[in-house]
Amino acid sequence: SVRRLSGREFFRLPALYALIVFTFPFALYKNLMYLLYVRSHGGYLVVFTDNAAVLQSAGPIARIVSVICVIALMIAYVLERRPRRLLLLVGLYFALAILDLLIGFRGKVFTELLTFWFIYNLKTGRRFALVPVLGIALFMNVVAVGIAAYREDNRIKIISPAGFLAGEGISLNVTEAAIEFHSRFSKHGISYITGGFAAGISPLPSNDEGRLWSTDLTIFLNPMAAKLGFGTASSYLAELYLFAGLPAVILGSIAIGYCLSALHNISSTNGGAIILALVLPSLIYLPRLELLNPVSTLIKSMVACAVIWLFAICHRWADDVIRWRHARHLVGGEA
Repeated sequence: SVRRLSGREFFRLPALYALIVFTFPFALYKNLMYLLYVRSHGGYLVVFTDNAAVLQSAGPIARIVSVICVIALMIAYVLERRPRRLLLLVGLYFALAILDLLIGFRGKVFTELLTFWFIYNLKTGRRFALVPVLGIALFMNVVAVGIAAYREDNRIKIISPAGFLAGEGISLNVTEAAIEFHSRFSKHGISYITGGFAAGISPLPSNDEGRLWSTDLTIFLNPMAAKLGFGTASSYLAELYLFAGLPAVILGSIAIGYCLSALHNISSTNGGAIILALVLPSLIYLPRLELLNPVSTLIKSMVACAVIWLFAICHRWADDVIRWRHARHLVGGEA
């Protein structure tokens, strides 16, 4: 049986479910509009060549409400104890995730699935067994190769871990480039870190030099590929090295370790588990992300949590008013 995490509950499940019912159509609409736009404008790479148009295809209201929906789903999943309700929440997530996969957002979907799995183990006290982890990793490998072929309209050549690495590359290459071309890019070390934070808050592209390490590196290595939408990922290690060399890598890694330890310590409470669930996808993907992406993700999530909390308060007030009127009606009827 699923156990309840300890700690004060700031979110009530009835309010969360009411909010999910209201916001889920917006989230489904947003993902569908993204998929239709991407498939009708050349495929997955349009996400990078014309990101603003992709975002605009769904409109700002659907995008904002969609964020609230996804976070409400995750919060409900953390707090829920009933197995059938947990399956319902996972099913709703899958309805959105399938559209994301068809668009080509492999990393986003896989890291969020791992987060759901991690939170379930946290709630039940289970551990990750080696064999299931390896099996799921192999399965994700195969799916990732298939999704990559679909999103870029290519034929599948190799379905294997080797095929995945051949098509995806490894973050070690990004770090190697930071070392090899340190003198060229280190002057932007600070702006890469601040730019990564800004990009996490607002995903709209910018042509400003030095805003993102991944953008500058891609343009430097292959300008034509950059124009077509191809590019390298970033890496928190590379950004730290460009910022202040090896000392920054050491101190930054220690700081990340302390943050992970703090998340582990607070994860036994409802509030701590919610924070962990919100930032875990970014932490899993951190070797391929900007250093401060988890921070910007947490800030955006906290804004959405504030909206959800206000909705929960209004929902409780409305519920109290309905009960008060019902009780008054009963008393009046008896009189």
